[in-house]
Amino acid sequence: MAFERITDGDLLGKGNLGRPDTPGVDTAEMQRILDELPRDVIVPAFNRLSEQLEAQSAAAGLGAAVPAGLPEDTPATVQGTLEAALNKSGAHAARIDNPHAVTAAQAGAYTKEETDAAIAQRVVEIGAGDMAQAVYDPTGQKKDVFAAIGQAVAGAGHMEKSVYAAKGEAGAVDRALTADAALTAAAADDGVKVYTHSKSGAVHEFTGKGANGRALLTADVEAGDTFTVNGEPAEAYLGTEEAARAMAGSPWNGRWVSFVFDGETLNFKGGDGLTAADKAKLIPENIRAGVTLFDGTAKEVTGQLHSIEQEPQFAITMYYASQCWTPSQYKNTITEYVTYSVAADNNITIRIVKAFKGMAVVFNNVSTNIPANQIRTFEAGESYVMSQYTSQRGGTLAIWKLD
Repeated sequence: MAFERITDGDLLGKGNLGRPDTPGVDTAEMQRILDELPRDVIVPAFNRLSEQLEAQSAAAGLGAAVPAGLPEDTPATVQGTLEAALNKSGAHAARIDNPHAVTAAQAGAYTKEETDAAIAQRVVEIGAGDMAQAVYDPTGQKKDVFAAIGQAVAGAGHMEKSVYAAKGEAGAVDRALTADAALTAAAADDGVKVYTHSKSGAVHEFTGKGANGRALLTADVEAGDTFTVNGEPAEAYLGTEEAARAMAGSPWNGRWVSFVFDGETLNFKGGDGLTAADKAKLIPENIRAGVTLFDGTAKEVTGQLHSIEQEPQFAITMYYASQCWTPSQYKNTITEYVTYSVAADNNITIRIVKAFKGMAVVFNNVSTNIPANQIRTFEAGESYVMSQYTSQRGGTLAIWKLD
């Protein structure tokens, strides 16, 4: 790429050149004229050049002398030289025809002829051409080796009892079969045992063995139900909640459950016992004062907003007087989180100093860009404006810190 230059057009009409000896301008204009060239022409051009030089494509525009040995059509730039050098190095590394003509003697290695001769000599030295009798007939039986192998294979179907059941005890074969059966059983056991489930009245019975279990439920779970394992009472939990209370109201019949049984307690694997639809009801913005969720169930919840007495809060009450807003009352128990200031235009600015989770409430007729009646997280550095009014009106802003 081509780097930008300062042209005559960039300088045209700028600076002090060509102006009368007595410019006839005030001091501020004279200062601007004297600074016009560096500020409006040189500095922007310098910054553009810096950006171009910092770009990944800058090397394609920087000139370079192409070293000898590179192709004649190599671009005379830094980028072109680097790419040509890399290509040449890669082509050289890929060659397998000994481009430097290194000899075996230079590398301290045998030639092919010397290697073949050394192998032949070693074969003669170890006698591989004629195996010694001490190797193939150490006991002096002087039998045909292949005939002996055939006899051994033919007799393999008859094994002496001394081999497979020595001294009347389990021998090699018995031990091998026993070990194989044990390995097969271990491989088939994934560590999770299948229990059976049944329900009689309000009692859920799980029958089986093992610390890790799973079972297909044959009935739903109701509040007040109890649990037994192999006939023995057991406390049961779903997550951190009592299982019967957490599982009540959901369709469990025909569902698989997994659990850990420690000998006394059933710990079902699961969350907080709520379905996705139930959890959606508990999203803070869905909870309103006086609204009852899960009416008539063990999970019944009534929404209620926090009162001023329940949480640390600050409140600002303002009245219109003497053409300006005057905070006649200012209560702030979390000043490390919130500050406020009154501007000349009679607007009051609330500034968040430290991030916190809270609920903003706007009353009366005060105009503000703080969301009303919403539980949300206020981030440090945020500012909100409460605007003035042209008639005598008052207003109150309250924010509760919830964490």
